[in-house]
Amino acid sequence: MKGICLICEKNREGTPIKEGHVIKLIKKIKQTFGIAKGSRLVICSSCMQEYTKRRTGFEKTIMIWMIIGLILALLLVVPPILLGDNILGILRSIGVSIVLIIVLLVLVGLVRYIPSLEKKTIKNTVKKIKTRKSKKKNPKKRKRWVNDVG
Repeated sequence: MKGICLICEKNREGTPIKEGHVIKLIKKIKQTFGIAKGSRLVICSSCMQEYTKRRTGFEKTIMIWMIIGLILALLLVVPPILLGDNILGILRSIGVSIVLIIVLLVLVGLVRYIPSLEKKTIKNTVKKIKTRKSKKKNPKKRKRWVNDVG
């Protein structure tokens, strides 16, 4: 599929990215300001390695921030319970911690966001790679002559 590569920003043939909520939101904002180009975002084959490196980095960052958010939530919820606060104080601290975690994760996610690829094209790409590897692994069989040993 032809479109603009997300990594090198050139008009090339490549694997299309999945248009999730974030990409749709960015496109709507660009349309509102009149700067939308209306092009399809893809990852070209020469940038695929860089894309996978960035995508795995993004997934690791999200996982780390989820753990930090969980620790933050525990720090906000456990002290009122241990200090014997009333139920309203405990519920307030739970609500505040949930809001803080959501805001924190959304901000971190938007800063380093790298969209995933469309699943249909990922399967097709994997099939193509597997068929290339299987063709390389099966070299042409050599004809055996009567005098060949081994």
